[in-house]
Amino acid sequence: MLHLMETVMREPVINCPRCHTEIKLTESLAAPLIEAARKGYEERFAEKDAAVAKREAAVRDQQAQIAKERQSIEAEVTARVDAKCKRIACEENEKARRLVETDLQQKDQQIADLGQVLHQREKKLAEAQKSKLISSARNVSLTTPDERSISPWKNGSSHPC
Repeated sequence: MLHLMETVMREPVINCPRCHTEIKLTESLAAPLIEAARKGYEERFAEKDAAVAKREAAVRDQQAQIAKERQSIEAEVTARVDAKCKRIACEENEKARRLVETDLQQKDQQIADLGQVLHQREKKLAEAQKSKLISSARNVSLTTPDERSISPWKNGSSHPC
């Protein structure tokens, strides 16, 4: 048990690299080594913290760049969609204009056709009226003046009622 206590209570030892003798590390000898080791670890931690901070800053910069590019892409997509909508609207307006124009041309043709029919009918009516007038003029000229004064009705009245 004593032997166990000796190993537990023993002070740290280092071996000399030249003569291989054991040198006991007392607190006064170990303090500068411990301080140097502590400073070394603190420097490494500081370097690693700086590297992590640098990587985090780079990631934030990349995220900001990605956000800008996303906005740019969204703006471009919006512009393309708006342009396509305007183009489609123009095409539809042109189609509607052509349909209305075609419809108006058909209506104009119908009006012209009806005008021709009306003109032909007026011509026929005028011919019929002329023919009737000529016929009645012939009938009047064929009758004698005495016959014109004779009424077909009894008692010389002009109308049977």
